[in-house]
Amino acid sequence: MRATSSPARQADLLSRWPERGWAALWAACLAGILAFPGWQDVPFYLIWISLAVLYGFRDWPAQHAICLSAGVAGSTAAAIGLAAGRSGLGYASLGKVALMAAMFSAMIWHTERRRSADADRCRVSAENERLLAAQRRFLQDASHQLRAPLAIALGHAELLASALSEPQQRRDIHVVVGELDRLRKLSERLLLIAASENPEFLRPEPVALERLIMELLRRWRPTASASSSRCAAVTSRRSWSPPRRAAFASSTRATRRPPSSPPTRSRG
Repeated sequence: MRATSSPARQADLLSRWPERGWAALWAACLAGILAFPGWQDVPFYLIWISLAVLYGFRDWPAQHAICLSAGVAGSTAAAIGLAAGRSGLGYASLGKVALMAAMFSAMIWHTERRRSADADRCRVSAENERLLAAQRRFLQDASHQLRAPLAIALGHAELLASALSEPQQRRDIHVVVGELDRLRKLSERLLLIAASENPEFLRPEPVALERLIMELLRRWRPTASASSSRCAAVTSRRSWSPPRRAAFASSTRATRRPPSSPPTRSRG
């Protein structure tokens, strides 16, 4: 009975064809070094260049890359040594094996540094996304929690404004209604910002500064007047009246004793 491989195994075998092709090239280059000692530089460098290209695409773990580079260095050194022993060219060519192995080790080190930096960047990005999601949830919860109390307070303030008849009280309650309405609009804007995927969809627009300042003065004038009235009342309560000052001064003089006269000497 013919065994059939699973689709996952077939996909894995198809994904490994670059490694299989490079292994065949490796064996062919080693054979070329042994067969043509005078042209050994071409297959030697072809092995290392193809290995570097394959490592750049595959991005193996550091342990696998180190083991593979050690195997390539050992096999090429053995092939060059055998070719040098047969042809009598000498063993000076073995130095390039160490140089290529050192270069590939430096490549592995830089790759590991890049992998570590990518991991740190991904971790920071995930943390930023988590904080942004938490901030968006907080804005949504705060906006929902503020809408009901503001609506109730605004409704009561509007009822109170319709029931008041004194002009000053009506002006004050209209200021309260306006501020509550501003808070309601602010909560709606916060909810809109929290619901949007891109918080930069808001575009700044020019504002009439003079009108804004006059509106702020109109809203804060009753509060400033009330504060100044309270300060004046407290100051007047703390100040003493003239009769009280006179009574305090007379009591102070009554309790003060006159200084004693110096003793006189008798004439003798």
